[in-house]
Amino acid sequence: MRGLKQLLFPTACPICGSLKDQAYTEEYGLCRNCAEKYLNKKQILIMPAFVPDAVAAICPAFYGEGLRDAMRRFKFSGETYIGECFGTMIYKAICAGCKDLDFDIVTCVPLSEERFAERGFNQSEEVAKRVAKLACIPFAQTLTRNMQGRSQSSLLTEERQEKKGLFDILPSINIRNKSILLTDDIITTGSTLAECSRILKEAGASSVAVAAVAGGRKEFI
Repeated sequence: MRGLKQLLFPTACPICGSLKDQAYTEEYGLCRNCAEKYLNKKQILIMPAFVPDAVAAICPAFYGEGLRDAMRRFKFSGETYIGECFGTMIYKAICAGCKDLDFDIVTCVPLSEERFAERGFNQSEEVAKRVAKLACIPFAQTLTRNMQGRSQSSLLTEERQEKKGLFDILPSINIRNKSILLTDDIITTGSTLAECSRILKEAGASSVAVAAVAGGRKEFI
């Protein structure tokens, strides 16, 4: 069945669109050439200073021009298969560098209702669900976003730190003593993941690890 699916619906590299070496793209989320170009030298950071409540930060790719274009097509042009590729990239990074971490729940940074209505989906949720499926771990939405605010790319560094009040724990969720993997699409300053991690810890999570598809932080390069 898997072979038939690959034959009928081959997975293109989300960055360059290549259909060559489909088995590699299925396995790692992008083709060999793009893997060499965009994958970070350091995919895992243990106890990253920019997310103080996280036990690890996972970021498989550098946010270069090609990956930036793929992210835009995923978020704004309906190329949803890219979300599966991105989730595969995170899962492979976890397998390579975080084998000692054990997660009970995979969750994601939420969108506001306004932004969700604009896009029709939460890109971070699509990525998280792919990670959860590959890792055989349940996905659960644990957080709610009170407002969207401006996009990260439009904010000054100091403004990005002002995240308190943006997120809350869902009242129906119980994560006490649970180990959480929190996903997002991009790490910029890390302030969004830091604030969400803080809330999850305050709600009783035993540990939180954060993951994003890509980032430009010098710590990951």
